[in-house]
Amino acid sequence: MSETDFILQTRELRRDFGGFRAIDGVSLDIRRGQIHAIIGPNGAGKTTTFNMLTKFLAPTAGSITLDGIDITSAGPAQVASLGMVRSFQISSTFGRLTALQNVRIALLRAANETHQFWRSSDHMNKHNDRAMQLLGQVGLETWAHHPAALLPYGRKRALELATTLALDPKILLLDEPTAGMGQEDIQTISRLVKSLAGRKTIVIVEHNLKVISELADRISVMVRGRVVCEGDYATVSANPDVKAAYLGSAHV
Repeated sequence: MSETDFILQTRELRRDFGGFRAIDGVSLDIRRGQIHAIIGPNGAGKTTTFNMLTKFLAPTAGSITLDGIDITSAGPAQVASLGMVRSFQISSTFGRLTALQNVRIALLRAANETHQFWRSSDHMNKHNDRAMQLLGQVGLETWAHHPAALLPYGRKRALELATTLALDPKILLLDEPTAGMGQEDIQTISRLVKSLAGRKTIVIVEHNLKVISELADRISVMVRGRVVCEGDYATVSANPDVKAAYLGSAHV
């Protein structure tokens, strides 16, 4: 397998906070078109790793490469322009705007038209069909004209995913995308994420092991800032170190 088969790679990533080493030598190889999960117990360093990948945190040491470009010293805006977009554990939407308007803003950004908010409503409305299509993909057609602040939590997470997809990224980093959702919403989001495999590369942090077992092509298990095991679900769930540190014999 050549280096070009990997869209995102890290080598010996380290992050220190004062005298505490939160991330200690994490190396990842994310293959194009696959769903790669990062799992581990609370405090394992998953979100810190995400923050370094998307440049919300600078690594203390190590390197990050996106599609062959060294982004170790890049900022969040630069990596976003290169096609890497993330979601957050806490849903971030414009509460006073409708679901449709939230997605339309993301479409304006993707079309490099964010400077045209002052234009007529007809100009803005040209994105409505695509916005509705994206809302439909995440099961929000009937919520299109509701203010985002009034959406149930699970629906807000679905809206955030729709706005992420509106940016048409090469690679999506999803941080706990099903957190706080009911079973029906989880199934909707899981189906959507699965449908993107092959067309998009997805890196996902997720505590719901059933979701991971159904979605992930490859899994990296983190414990105390290190990757202790990597492989498909059958491989990692059978690993005794993983059982002891995270999954537990009752889960595998």
